[in-house]
Amino acid sequence: MTKTAPKPHGNLFAGTIVVLDAAAGTLTLKGKRGERSFQVNEEVRELLDGLNIGDKVIVKHTGGMALSIVKPGANKNVRTSEEKKSPVNVVDSVPQAEKK
Repeated sequence: MTKTAPKPHGNLFAGTIVVLDAAAGTLTLKGKRGERSFQVNEEVRELLDGLNIGDKVIVKHTGGMALSIVKPGANKNVRTSEEKKSPVNVVDSVPQAEKK
């Protein structure tokens, strides 16, 4: 039985984009822990097209290589803390049959 290499787990860095070079695949963020530059992984390079200087993002990275880039609040499937507090009304989410 052979062991497979473990997948690299990434660290997170949150900040505001201060330098963005989509052609070179690099970006620099300024956050609470200072400034940090990243080379963007080829698999997620197309994400740079939707970003602008001044955008707040979270980068998952290993060392200086960005593995993923997301804008905070971009996932619409995540419920806010207020939504989590209120009960879900299942009846409203089920489509009603048409009356004849």
